[in-house]
Amino acid sequence: MLNLLNTLDRNHYKLITYLNSDAQPHASVGDLSNHCKCSEKTIYTYLDQIAQEWEPLLIIESYSGRYYVDEYNQKTNEQILRTFLMRSLSITLFIDIVKNPETLNEDRMKQFYISESTFYRTLRMMNKEFGSSAIQFKRNGSRPVSIVSEQEHYIRKFVTCLILELYGTKDLDDILKINLEEAKLVIQEVFDRKGIYYDSLTLIFSVTLFVVSELRERQGFHSNLSMIPATMVEAIDFSKIFKGYRDYETTHCMQSLSEVLYYHTPILNPSETKVFSDAFLDELIAKHDYILSKDTQIFISLIHQTLLNNYSLYPFKTSLFIDRIADFMHAFYEEHPKIRSDFYQALNASQTISLNPDLYLDDLLYWSIMNCSDILDQKPKIMRILIYSDLGIQHAMYIRNNLMCRFKLDATQIQIDCMSYFELTSMDYDLCIGNTPTTGDVILIDDYPSQKQYINILRKIIF
Repeated sequence: MLNLLNTLDRNHYKLITYLNSDAQPHASVGDLSNHCKCSEKTIYTYLDQIAQEWEPLLIIESYSGRYYVDEYNQKTNEQILRTFLMRSLSITLFIDIVKNPETLNEDRMKQFYISESTFYRTLRMMNKEFGSSAIQFKRNGSRPVSIVSEQEHYIRKFVTCLILELYGTKDLDDILKINLEEAKLVIQEVFDRKGIYYDSLTLIFSVTLFVVSELRERQGFHSNLSMIPATMVEAIDFSKIFKGYRDYETTHCMQSLSEVLYYHTPILNPSETKVFSDAFLDELIAKHDYILSKDTQIFISLIHQTLLNNYSLYPFKTSLFIDRIADFMHAFYEEHPKIRSDFYQALNASQTISLNPDLYLDDLLYWSIMNCSDILDQKPKIMRILIYSDLGIQHAMYIRNNLMCRFKLDATQIQIDCMSYFELTSMDYDLCIGNTPTTGDVILIDDYPSQKQYINILRKIIF
């Protein structure tokens, strides 16, 4: 059952039971990173999250960079295990209700070996959990419970992401009751016919979304997305997808296919989106010193234009991925803050279409880093700065140290040379700072710079 937890909960449980064990380990962040198979920065995030959820029941102590539980308590582990098992039960119930909506409540309780009180307590817990997402479980008296939302498309995307995160591509034929390979061929044919770009991940996601949408259409829940003629197709044979698995209705399949195509259909003028994408890439390369291969530029341009269309059609978080990758992207930004900053600045500087980059930036970066390795291979440009003083090199070093500490500047991206004014030989630097006028472009400061002068230096370094 614990295998059906999402990645975050699964790693929380791994970390808790590793530290709260009779072995009573004193583990470094590196040890915990190896145990959970994630980055060290992610471990710090997990430790904070565990503290927020489980203190004072469980307190993880730290001393000299090592983490431990002061006194092993098996009952604490049992209580935490019950909580995580309840979450796992919630996930399996959620998927089962989507897949088998006609199953009677009593039969579902027998299927999961749970009592009536546990069944309804789980539903209440899920309603509380999904409240912010506008997904709710509706009790229908003696009839089976149903999943409802004012944003039907959100349910479909959420279930699609959940299935792929929990099961991957393994056994999807049995889970979805379809012939997966035939479904991929049908979607692939439609994408080719429409001239839509896709990779293997896009294809498997689109197939899963198609089947989840078809299940919801059969149940009488219709998409709230505004379908347009451009998302419709004709003359599609769905029989091979369902042959040997279950019955189907062509109208439901056509509507579900239209739902998939919604996320890939141009609504903006292609020439306008291309102008924006080209300008964005030019800005990224020229102003932020990115060295990108031709293939990478083509890929980023396609993804950027696709996202512009998606968010113009429905201007809020409609990404197929964004709800499930939030934790991953948060950890990524902690490790690579400059990449996000560079992309954001380049989008704002080149924007020709009025659409807030905050809407789609996470999606754009996720697709880009997952498919274009050269983005992470970028070597940051080192800014060369000269600080000089007529009071001598020691005074220049004092200003340098104060500047670095005050703003916590990254020493790997800045090279600061300190020199006495009387020993100046060259002003060939990206930025020159000094307390005495000289030839060339220099930021003049007092012997002991004010906060305003330090901020002015910071602006020059950043912008």
